[in-house]
Amino acid sequence: MEIFVQVLWGIFVGIQFLFWGLIFVRLAVYRPKSNFYASCEGVSVVICARNEHENLRKYLPSVLHQDYPDFEVIVVNDASTDQSQELLEEYQKSFARLRIVHLTEKMSLGKKAALRQGIDAAKNDWVLLTDADCQPSSKHWIQAMQAEVEPNTNVVLGYGPYNKYPEMINAWIRFETVYTALQYLSFCLWGMPYMGVGRNLMYRKSLLNQRKKLIKGEHLASGDDDLWVNQMAEGKSTKICLDPNSFMYSEPKRSFKALYRQKTRHYSTSTYYRWQHQLALGSLVVSHFAYYGLGLLLVGLDGNFSVLFSLTLGIRLILYYLIANSVTSLLNERDLLKNWWFFDIFMPIYYIIFAPSLFISSKKTWE
Repeated sequence: MEIFVQVLWGIFVGIQFLFWGLIFVRLAVYRPKSNFYASCEGVSVVICARNEHENLRKYLPSVLHQDYPDFEVIVVNDASTDQSQELLEEYQKSFARLRIVHLTEKMSLGKKAALRQGIDAAKNDWVLLTDADCQPSSKHWIQAMQAEVEPNTNVVLGYGPYNKYPEMINAWIRFETVYTALQYLSFCLWGMPYMGVGRNLMYRKSLLNQRKKLIKGEHLASGDDDLWVNQMAEGKSTKICLDPNSFMYSEPKRSFKALYRQKTRHYSTSTYYRWQHQLALGSLVVSHFAYYGLGLLLVGLDGNFSVLFSLTLGIRLILYYLIANSVTSLLNERDLLKNWWFFDIFMPIYYIIFAPSLFISSKKTWE
């Protein structure tokens, strides 16, 4: 029995090294393109908002003041009951680029229906998505995203970090965001894009119109970013944008309860991924959990095994640190590095906490 467990542990060790040494290293060595301002195709920025008066007041001007020659901003007011419509109409007097799509009643769970309305209203083929509570890092956000476009490009995946606060839960949220970005951006560089984040995501409207009948999970309240990219994106036509000018910052949750609700909605959509994506991500999660779990079990069964476990742990942590050092620099999250190893050990516990969400459909509406 012990021999079987050792062999099984060895397989999981191999899987971990394949992920870190073959796939994730691609993001670690990636460097943003230098041909800034390369493309100037028309862009339609689409923002869905439901009762977002305060966020629209704070953040919408930074989107409207973008330095780009050809863009429009479409805000879909999704049956808001606050003063959002009045604010948008006031902004429209000063910003000719602003267009409002006003929905008088809620059409579906989540924001998918609102997002469809916004995309259908877009005048340009390139649609750039973000949220009402997001603020671009610079006035060159649109330009930086467009700089990644080549003749065969259909999708551009951006990065959406969270604002920093001096709280442990904030550090964890930002770590988990970087760790998720490490996965979907590395997989994209490997030629296997599987998700994006809706607060910073650009794709061709024509591509969505071609494939919208194939999109699964339309009944879910969340997952418009995950599932649309998962089922639309192809390796050669999907690019990533990590120019710091393109980062889209947003407010993080400030309590574990709020974080749990958010992550439960997000993780529940992963069961609708393509099977090969589920297999790859499942292998990463299981191997991470089994590496520590089975390794510590074997150490308890045979003290001599601790030498081998310590050796593999040292090699993995060195590789882990080198990649984390590069990626946190690339994403402007260097302060997370000092706690990176602790977060890695805690991650298997995190998997257990959110495992039930894989079997629960997200049916709640968005606020």
